[in-house]
Amino acid sequence: MLRHLDELRSLLSLHPHLDEQINRLVVVREFRRGDHFDSVSELRHQSMFIIQGGARLYFVRNGREHTYSVAFDGEFLTVFQSLLENPAAATSVEFLETSKVAFMPMDKLHELLRTTTPDLFGSFAEVIIKTLLAYSLVLEERLILFQTCTAAERYHWLLNRYPGINKRLNATQMASLLGMTRETLYRIRSGKYNRQSHLQ
Repeated sequence: MLRHLDELRSLLSLHPHLDEQINRLVVVREFRRGDHFDSVSELRHQSMFIIQGGARLYFVRNGREHTYSVAFDGEFLTVFQSLLENPAAATSVEFLETSKVAFMPMDKLHELLRTTTPDLFGSFAEVIIKTLLAYSLVLEERLILFQTCTAAERYHWLLNRYPGINKRLNATQMASLLGMTRETLYRIRSGKYNRQSHLQ
């Protein structure tokens, strides 16, 4: 996704007035490790870009936390239900380390871009579509992985996708993200995982 952001920066450098207007809309905030917020109240109409640090998305069901997404340096963390004004989106955000985050009001950015020339609007739309496509490919890869791979394969995919993630998430959070029990995660780490008897 960073490649597409570089395209966006190059585009803005050619239009400094627009760059200035967008910078006035984007709010940069800093969070400490362990800080939480509710996506419904904090992320309404907004997309969040992790400039530095990391965060996880989770929800609570039957008294248990379920981690379903993470994002680190140079990645977007977007709760699409919040963008769609879904009041039932009970997703929360927890910061895994000290983080610097850009909050982008998508409705206001869209309105601003609509006031530009058709050519410029088309150029921005192309970059945004590329970025969304890259994000969709990651989600598709994860979906296929969960449907076709063993727990050990999912674990090693996550370590390759996010080097050092085992130091950023605790065992419960990582097991939840991978769709397995904590016991299975421990067996994988210790080398005692048996593919035939533990297919979760």
